[in-house]
Amino acid sequence: MDFIVGLLVSDGFFSIMVVVDRFFKYGTFIPASKVCPAEEAARLFLKYVVKYLGVPKMIISDQDTRFTGRFCKELFKLMGSSLNFSKSVHPQTDGQTERVNALIETYLRHYVSATQRDWPKLLDIAQFSYNLQRSEATNQSPFEIVTGQQPLTPNAVVTGYQGLNPTTYQFANEWQEQHELARACLHKAEKRTKKWADRKRRDINFEVDDLVLSKLSGIYATHVTKGLCEDTRGHSKF
Repeated sequence: MDFIVGLLVSDGFFSIMVVVDRFFKYGTFIPASKVCPAEEAARLFLKYVVKYLGVPKMIISDQDTRFTGRFCKELFKLMGSSLNFSKSVHPQTDGQTERVNALIETYLRHYVSATQRDWPKLLDIAQFSYNLQRSEATNQSPFEIVTGQQPLTPNAVVTGYQGLNPTTYQFANEWQEQHELARACLHKAEKRTKKWADRKRRDINFEVDDLVLSKLSGIYATHVTKGLCEDTRGHSKF
């Protein structure tokens, strides 16, 4: 669970609350207000996530003050959920949501208007298209895992029928076009993100007594300047 912030205010919305189920891989993209205090974030979570998928056993988020405060900690404890936080030195703990954030931002950059104030209207079709994408690991989409089947797409709805009302047909046709654009953009962005991640990632296996360098990122004494500290601490046994 994470927030995309820094967006231009539109219809009272300033940020996007992103929730991704770690098992289903189902993504929920929720427009949120500028401040969005802990109570509001909890209500959005109940309205858009719990109502459809139930209460999760565990929630992973970054060190956002909305979630680290007493309200959310007590609330999720009362609900029977454990609230865990990713570390600044190891943000990959919540890497799944971070990757989805990157996909959403790429999509919005491509298709928002010149004023960038129509982004809330694009979230629904972005979520729909994202959850239609099949995973390489399971060959199933989040929709298939959650519901047991792929839903009909806008293309399946309008194909072969022009409709009796031009305005209605235009609405359905625009929905179809937005879906196709979103699907193509998200697929392209996902491949690019995976390629970049694979290039940066190396699986290294250590054995007992191997000498390793300890990375010190985020671990500094309070009386020293971070920029003058070494990044690693030299060799220690694994």
